[in-house]
Amino acid sequence: MNRVRLHGAGAHQNQRGFSLIEVLVALVIVSISLGILFQVVSGSLRLGFRARQHQELWADAMDVFAKVLPAEFDWKDLEWEGRDDDSSWTIEIHPVALRASLQEVGISSAQELFKVVFVYRDLVRDKTVRIASYRTVKADSLRAVLEENRDRLFWEEHEVFSERVRK
Repeated sequence: MNRVRLHGAGAHQNQRGFSLIEVLVALVIVSISLGILFQVVSGSLRLGFRARQHQELWADAMDVFAKVLPAEFDWKDLEWEGRDDDSSWTIEIHPVALRASLQEVGISSAQELFKVVFVYRDLVRDKTVRIASYRTVKADSLRAVLEENRDRLFWEEHEVFSERVRK
């Protein structure tokens, strides 16, 4: 005998497709993933823009630094500050006490070392860059440099040097 299968209210059917809850969960997961992706991309773009700005500022500062403090310069011709429409700069001189330390180990030096700090300020971007360079002064001209520029030297950084020079 042939049995006929009836599809009624209680019969089991094969389901095809997704339920509404599964679709909503998938959409939420995709939305969160896209939100995170957009934040990462926009953050990297902002970081790249700031890096380019900083690189441009650093390049501008290095150009001015090279003009104001070339590798060889005469201390009496040193310009201590300057300004134009877009930027300003100042120079700080910090004596470095090395001679006493070198003499303790048996080395004598005919020059004194100074840390020259070049402070460049971009007035348009309101950003500042500090560049430090170490320069020497021959011992025979050291006294004149110190006497002419005593008010521009930052002695507190190297008190040992200051005490020795004042004796």
